[in-house]
Amino acid sequence: MLTFAAAAACAWIATGCSSDQAPKAWSALSTCLAGDAATSALAVRIKQLRLIQLSNPPLPDPQNAWPDLCMKYANELYGSLDSSGKPAMLRRKLEEKLFCAQGKASCKLVNDESLVPTTTALWETAKDAELPTAIAAGVTKPTPATEPPINLQGWKALSDKPKRTDGPWLSPDGRAILLLKDQEGKGRPLGCEIAKGFGKINCKPTHADVPELPLQTVQLVAEPSGVFAAGLQEKGMMAYNLETGKSFGVHGGTGRLLINGLAVEDEVVPEEKEPQKPAKHGKGGHAPEPTLAAPGTVAMSVNNGKAGPSLKLPTKAPVIKPISLHGYAVWVEGAQDSTRLVMKTIVGGRLHDAGEFKATLKGSFHTCEGEGVVGLAVWDRKAGSAKAKTADTTGKTVLTVTQLRDGSWSKPVETTLPLDRLAESELHCTKDGVSVAWASRVDNSLEISRMDCTPDACKSSTAKLPGVDSKWWWLLSPLGENVIMIWRSSLGDTRLRVAPISSLSAAPDKIMFDTADYGGPSNTDAGSIVSSEAALLLFRDERPVALRIGKDGSFGVLSP
Repeated sequence: MLTFAAAAACAWIATGCSSDQAPKAWSALSTCLAGDAATSALAVRIKQLRLIQLSNPPLPDPQNAWPDLCMKYANELYGSLDSSGKPAMLRRKLEEKLFCAQGKASCKLVNDESLVPTTTALWETAKDAELPTAIAAGVTKPTPATEPPINLQGWKALSDKPKRTDGPWLSPDGRAILLLKDQEGKGRPLGCEIAKGFGKINCKPTHADVPELPLQTVQLVAEPSGVFAAGLQEKGMMAYNLETGKSFGVHGGTGRLLINGLAVEDEVVPEEKEPQKPAKHGKGGHAPEPTLAAPGTVAMSVNNGKAGPSLKLPTKAPVIKPISLHGYAVWVEGAQDSTRLVMKTIVGGRLHDAGEFKATLKGSFHTCEGEGVVGLAVWDRKAGSAKAKTADTTGKTVLTVTQLRDGSWSKPVETTLPLDRLAESELHCTKDGVSVAWASRVDNSLEISRMDCTPDACKSSTAKLPGVDSKWWWLLSPLGENVIMIWRSSLGDTRLRVAPISSLSAAPDKIMFDTADYGGPSNTDAGSIVSSEAALLLFRDERPVALRIGKDGSFGVLSP
């Protein structure tokens, strides 16, 4: 009886070595690839092959890893097959799919999304070539991954009908609030509140006193006392408590809509009346036409929907338009090389200076509120985004951050991020200050970094994650003292890793769900919010789905 060692020599011969060696080599290859599922029916084998693949993701150096370990059997099989008759069909298939060639051990199986279709074609051709498949003794069987916990059957939507979403909004006390609404026409939005920690969702029926609103105008109101929605009515935008039906005035067109607090919105300039024909002025001249002041931005105090006087903000060449943040109007003004961060509040019906700081301020605002901290940062887009630019001479992005503590804004602290970031978080408030996380690739290895800032200084930490590859990032963010990563791998499945930055490189991946081809959900877009206790992914497909991830790495779909 020929051994596999002896059969290896057959790989260098143009024709097969013996009539019984090809079945043995095929059984060895199929066992190495699919384990005990090598002899199973097609559906069972495909499922097992996929789980084996998920357990063995592609590595930068695939040698001594599955499926590369199996290629010695593919070379033996190729050398044992006759170049004529039925075995020649499998020989040609090995040349086509595994790039096998005569005279050298060249067979190669690429570990990507083509692997399962490729191996399926080999099994079908081996059957046509009348090669029996058996579990080969002495061949190491691969270990499959555990079946992903989330599949299409468990992908429960927040509504059984197609809906659009507005939100989620993270309240300062850690709750998440969002709206569900029909996709067009008029109607009443449905409000949903997700408890602190994101463990329970409650979508209450909308009160009958809430009128039907043009749904394209409906927006979530940032109000922590309940679930409020605003929509356009004849007299303008009105807000409604969706549980009680009570109506309120609403303000804040340049950011989140408010019924309480300091609101910022564009100044409304009355329409110009029909101009009269100017009188002649002197010989052949005309009186100069009056110039109209350019519209600006106004701030106002709002209490239960009732607004105080509109106070025009004294913006001078604003670089970043004013926003409202925790009772303050905040903007950046100045020239490209000399910018200032300006804060104003309203005291006694008048604008009051709350701070003005000269700093490097380029990009857009990023804010957070939580854990008793209010954070404000400015940084530019990551490379690859539209209009991405460097902000200093070193080719890095400048991040400038300030924090509100005890009623005063801290002096801004400046630090830098690499320009070429693959993904990045929003600003995240912690009990110690504010944080931001980002991913970059250095020397073909993924690096995850976290920047933690107190009011006085920022400090960064980095973890190297060789072998981790991503096609798409669902979420990367600080999560309390941890960092959370959720990404779509090069195989198409969605994976999770949660750990402190110091132990992130050693933390295991958790497979959350697979692609739709292998029983997973179909999804295209998701929004996210992160508190100190958990993260929430809201998949905004035709029927929205909410997915909670705890800081302990637990996860699951939320159902009303």
